[in-house]
Order: sequence, then structure tokens, then C-alpha cells
Amino acid sequence: MLKVNVEVQDLDDRIGESSALTRGFHTEVSKSIKEVEELITQQERGKFDTVIWITVSNETSIATAEDVASKIGVEFSGDEETTRAGMLFENLSQKGRFVMILDDLWAKVSLERIGIPELSNGGWNQLQDQLLSVVQVALGNNYSSFFCALYPEDWEIEEEDLIQLWIREGLVEEMDSMQAEYDNGRAIMNRFISNCLLEVFTEEEHARTVKMHDLLRDMALRIAESRFLVKAGMKLEKAPDVQEWSMNLEKVSLIWNQWYIPLEMSPPKCPRLTTLLLSQCNSKYSRGFFKHMDALKVLDLSFNPIKSLPSSLSKCLGLTTLLFSDCCIESIPESFFDDMNELRFLIFPPILSRSSAFLSNLKNLTSLLLADVNNYGMFHRCQILEF
Repeated sequence: MLKVNVEVQDLDDRIGESSALTRGFHTEVSKSIKEVEELITQQERGKFDTVIWITVSNETSIATAEDVASKIGVEFSGDEETTRAGMLFENLSQKGRFVMILDDLWAKVSLERIGIPELSNGGWNQLQDQLLSVVQVALGNNYSSFFCALYPEDWEIEEEDLIQLWIREGLVEEMDSMQAEYDNGRAIMNRFISNCLLEVFTEEEHARTVKMHDLLRDMALRIAESRFLVKAGMKLEKAPDVQEWSMNLEKVSLIWNQWYIPLEMSPPKCPRLTTLLLSQCNSKYSRGFFKHMDALKVLDLSFNPIKSLPSSLSKCLGLTTLLFSDCCIESIPESFFDDMNELRFLIFPPILSRSSAFLSNLKNLTSLLLADVNNYGMFHRCQILEF
């Protein structure tokens, strides 16, 4: 995998002759502020003399002015707002070209009242387009990062779950053992973290959770808008209408909802769909639900009250990964997987191990996980068989 580098391209041409580069972000999590500031400083050395990052939130212009002043070493000599603004304006005007990022911005801020030199040549609109392109550069060559957007917003993603998803998607180079593949995936994860595409939320000795910044997630979904359908964790009570399941979809994530599929809903026609994540939806599926998903490779049906695998699933011959732990399935027809020659990863409840004849024809199976779960939906006993 290529190392991710957040590149800011040709800002001079996009912003014109402006001496200030200012942008407001409305975010809930700002833990990577220092890292991003250092990144901008490093990559823009020579283009800008100063980088200033201010968390605005719902503060007044006076409080914002004080924050800016503390960042650039200005001491106010009076209490009047106009006097302070004048001092800031004079100081910033002497700074040359500078970057100012207003984080957690909830409303329009008067730059004049604070003392920030105004942008020229329509700089605000040009700047917004430029920052979106910066994020696109950060994500564009790193398809693995798009998979973080399949999880709900602000979701604490288990590192192991995400790496396993990369492996199952074929984004990690296939190696001699599962452990080697996992180690390779963790190296990719570390690069994403060091380049601020992901941030570590919790960390223990052998496990950690990560988050994707809201801005990056929104941009990833915008870039992949025609190919991704993501309504994860939105508390949906009804499945997306059949019209939303477009022919161009490649990835669909509807995890952590409580929706049902109307009986009159026709099977979705998604011939390009490769990944379908439906865990924790408390839903059942008709026999023909999967019959128009010929390209399907990864399917997660875990934690759903299904009593049998839909018969149309047996025709998804390119399926490489099937997860259906904590379902109500007690048996599977012996011939169900006969034609699934590509299936490599299979996770199901231990009760099915009593009648495992359906496994006999799975020639390429490399990972079989028998998963038992507790009342909170967490795996607490797993048996992994590596072939």
C-alpha cells in the first residue's frame, strides 16, 4: 500500500493574491488539531509564514480575538473591541501569508470585528473548493480509508474489525498466514493514524479503537456518492426504497438499524455490489433478496433474527466472506455451498458445527470462526480454524 501524504496543491493559483487563508470547520472531535497543524506547517513551509488554529465554537468575537492574540504573541493594551481588532489587524498584516483555521464554527464570524484581514478575489469560495480537494487528495489513492466511512458517524471502530474487513476485501496483500496479513494491515493502519486520516480513540495493550474525522468521512462519502449507500446507525425503521439500490452501487452499509423490509419490496438490482453490511439490523430477508447481486463478495448478516439463509444467496458464486454469527439458524442444507468455490472466510454460531456436512465442498476456505456471543452482542468465545 502507498503511504498516505496529505498534499496541498498550488494554493497560490487557487486563492489569488490573498494574504490570508481562513476556513471554518464544525466538528465534534478535535483531538488531532496539533498533528494537523504540524502537518500543514511542514508541507506548506515556504508558502506561509504562520499557521494559526483556533477553536471557535459558540464564543464571542472578543474571545476569538483573545485566542488569536495568544497564538501570535500579541498583548492587548485596552479593553475596547475596536482597539483590540486594530492591534490584531496591524500585527497580522505584517505576518505576510498565513493560514488560519477556525475549528468548531457554528455561525458566521465577522473577521473585521476580530481584526483579521479580509480575503480578496472571492477567496472564501475558492478556499472551500481547495480544502475539499485537499481532503480528496488525502483519500483518493488510499481506497482502504473509504471503508472507515461504512461505519456510523463518530463510531469507535475496533481496529481488528477494520483490518479484517480490509483483508476480506482483498485490500491487504495475500500472504502465507492470517497473522502475516493482519500485521500488514496493522502497518497500513499505523500509516493512516500518523497521517491523521484516523485518530486513536482508546488504546489498550493489545487492542485499540479508531475514529474517522467527520470532515474526512463526509468527503469520502461525497467522492463515492454514486457507488456507496451508507445509512449506518441512523435508527432507520424501514429499509431504503428499492430506488435507492441503484445499479451502480458497489458498497452498502446499513448496520445498526432497526428496520424491516416491506413484503411488497422487489429484490434490489445491484449487479456491481461487492460489499453488503447488514449486521445488527434486527431484520429478515426474503428468499430472492440476493438474486440480482451477482458480484457480491462480502456479506455480513450477523446479529439478525434470521432462521435460514435465503436460497438466492447460494447463487452468489463469487462470495468470499459470509458472516452470520448470532443468528437463529440451526441448520444449512448440505448442498447450499456446493458452487461457492471462492468462499474463504466463514463465521457462524457454534451450534451449526454439530451438522457441518455443508462445509465438505468448500475447497478454498482459509478461515473458519465459530463465534458465540453474550447478551451484549460481543464475541466472548471464538474458535478460529486456519486451513
